[in-house]
Amino acid sequence: MSKKPELHSDHENSRRLIDSLDNYVFVAFGIAFIMFISFIFLSNKCYLKYHIDKYSIFAPGTDIDKIKENNDLTFNQNMKEEIAGIYNNRKDHYDKNITSLSSVINGMGICCLLGICLLYFDKRDEIEFFGVSIPFKSIFLLLPVVMLYLWLSFGFSLSTAIDSRAVCYVSAVKLQYFSEKVIELEGNHPSKDSTGTNPTSSEVISSGSIDTTLAISVKFNRDYSKIHALDDNGILDGMANVYMGLYTDTVYTYFYNFLEGPPPMAKKDEELNMRTLIKTTKDKQIVAVAISLFTVFGTLCGLTIGLLIALLLRFQRVYSNNSNLTVALTISVVTFLGVTFIGFLMEKSYLISFCAYIWLVAGIVLWLYSIKLEKYAQAGEPLIKLSA
Repeated sequence: MSKKPELHSDHENSRRLIDSLDNYVFVAFGIAFIMFISFIFLSNKCYLKYHIDKYSIFAPGTDIDKIKENNDLTFNQNMKEEIAGIYNNRKDHYDKNITSLSSVINGMGICCLLGICLLYFDKRDEIEFFGVSIPFKSIFLLLPVVMLYLWLSFGFSLSTAIDSRAVCYVSAVKLQYFSEKVIELEGNHPSKDSTGTNPTSSEVISSGSIDTTLAISVKFNRDYSKIHALDDNGILDGMANVYMGLYTDTVYTYFYNFLEGPPPMAKKDEELNMRTLIKTTKDKQIVAVAISLFTVFGTLCGLTIGLLIALLLRFQRVYSNNSNLTVALTISVVTFLGVTFIGFLMEKSYLISFCAYIWLVAGIVLWLYSIKLEKYAQAGEPLIKLSA
């Protein structure tokens, strides 16, 4: 007869789980340290900065000066209508992204609460969920799967929402510019000339048919711009304020005055990078928003990563008796998480400090759980009583 594999004792499983947790604590803190060091020493480099020219509404090669200097009423009306269409279409896409992102964040919060309950409360044989009995130990595998899915959805939704926010912002600024210019041109525009047609404003001005000293100039307060219709009172507002500078007069003026320049890696963009723009804002406001952004959303993301790893380790070391399959599963998931961060930072490298904070919180979660289990082990209490 074949012998069943010998199960490890409760104490041995507890000890092995603590050792695994300590290893992953080192990994999480190591990743956070590398990211923080990279941020400190490379923050002045062009590729770690937010490039405002990236979201220029005009394609490279467009003669922007001629667009700005064109005083033809019909041309400016057409530009206003075209940009309004761009804004409305992208605004619909942005609203859908915000709704999706909000749902994902709420789901992550619920999963974190469930994860804490699973790790810190005693075992039950099964759990009733909407009338369905679910084996308790299976939750340690199912919940990490859900959390991993939510994490991927969060990354994709956040990246897309940031891009949509920037495109809507630029469109809104341009829309305000052309709206004001159309009002100005219409105010300086006679109804008909001798031929029965509407002359362009440039023709009217050059012919001297109006007194240019009486020209109407309309400028709306920036607080009434459509850019404020993009506020989500959540993570996107924090990102737009701390990293993108979309609440600063400098960025608004940059796009309103058609200062878009060459491609992102050109010298002009290096001079107008986000780090320079942030210095023009009130430091207290940036610090306050940054603290809120990191404390609320950064901590939630860190809890998600830390609890996901802890739940997998608990399942691996206790319920599956440290099988090769579950060991490979845990290593694969942690590796995959690292890859998701690399992919995200390749697209949004200026968020490296936020990502570093996430791994720091994840390491703290694993470390605190390890301390809790260490106290149990020193007291001679088993982590969990294995079924016979």
